[in-house]
Amino acid sequence: MKYNIITTCNESYFLFLKVFLNSAWENLDFSKINQIYIFDTGLNEEQKEWVKCFKNISLIPTDLDIKSSKVHDEKWEKITYSKVKYLQYILEKDKILSFMIDSDSVFNSEFIDLIDKQKSFFLCDLDRVGIGSLCECPLIGSFYGINPNECDYEQFLKTWNDEIINEKRLAWKESPALYRTYTKYKNIYQIQLLRESIISHTYYSPKSGVYPRILHLKSEKISTGEIYNSVEKRLTFDYAKDLVKRYK
Repeated sequence: MKYNIITTCNESYFLFLKVFLNSAWENLDFSKINQIYIFDTGLNEEQKEWVKCFKNISLIPTDLDIKSSKVHDEKWEKITYSKVKYLQYILEKDKILSFMIDSDSVFNSEFIDLIDKQKSFFLCDLDRVGIGSLCECPLIGSFYGINPNECDYEQFLKTWNDEIINEKRLAWKESPALYRTYTKYKNIYQIQLLRESIISHTYYSPKSGVYPRILHLKSEKISTGEIYNSVEKRLTFDYAKDLVKRYK
């Protein structure tokens, strides 16, 4: 069974996208991938031409043209909270297993072997001790997938979207809304929880045995709540800069 990867990107996040695509090209088995879909939320023409050099990569236009690189501002929210809609579009179009993965991710090795294809939903579990309680949410929306042939995914996504809209307490809405949706459906659908320390870790240190399949250059340090607004800062983290240099 082939699968899709979906992400979003604008002009300010383009360096992330270069690392995302180059690392995917080197470390994923493209014979198993139908398409990597990139929803264009504000790329410039030169960047679009670069993306078109790849095989099995499709650039999807959107009604967004956002240049901001800040996190948790209104423009960032428009992109982040459109991801559910973009995923549903691809699920309806292709009707195959599809994963939404944040573009500030680095593929270190294949991940599809971790997926139980008999399941309906694939969510990222903040499995590190204490982390889930620190952010009041044991799931994170940087990686998730749906097998559309095994579930009523439209109802799941509608519930998630409604939860995002109704979230008034927290500045970040996607992951808490996902967790509330998960709690409503966990006894109805077959849901596979994948460990964040493997599938979307925010740290990388092979010498210390920390070698996630996918590294997430997250804008927030979960343990302290510190926010990194600068794209350059996130691309030059001590533990990630060698990988970034290799792939950008």
